[in-house]
Amino acid sequence: MAGPKDYITQRMKELYVYELYGLRRELKPLSRVLYNDETINCFATGVSDGLRRMLVVTDSRVIIVGNHLGSPSDIDIIPRKDIVFHGTTKKLFASSIEFTTTNGAHYLLTAVSRRVLDLFDWALDQPIRQFDE
Repeated sequence: MAGPKDYITQRMKELYVYELYGLRRELKPLSRVLYNDETINCFATGVSDGLRRMLVVTDSRVIIVGNHLGSPSDIDIIPRKDIVFHGTTKKLFASSIEFTTTNGAHYLLTAVSRRVLDLFDWALDQPIRQFDE
C-alpha cells in the first residue's frame, strides 16, 4: 500500500494540479493529518489573513495548511458537514474561493489559480462521506 505522500502525489496528478502544487512545503504536514481511506477531491493555494495557505477538500473534511519557514505548521480542519455556503470569484489576477460554516466562521482565500475554481465547487458538491462512530 502506498504511503500518504505517494497518495497525495498520485491524486494531484489525477486532478491535473501536480504542476501547480507538487512541490509545496504544505504537503508534508498534510500527509500527517490525512486518514488512510480519505479521498482528496481538490487542492488549492491562496492567501488568507496575509499568509499563503493550501486548502484541501476531501470526501469528509476541508483541511487548510499553512507551513511557513521557521514556524510550526498551522492546520485548520473543518468537517464538510459544517459548511453551509461555498463560492468562487473568477477574475483575471484576483480569483478567490470562500466558504462559511454553521458556527458563522467565514474562510476566504484570495490569489487562487483560476484552474482550480471549478474543481473547488465540484469537490464541495460531492456526497459527504459518513463515518461509523
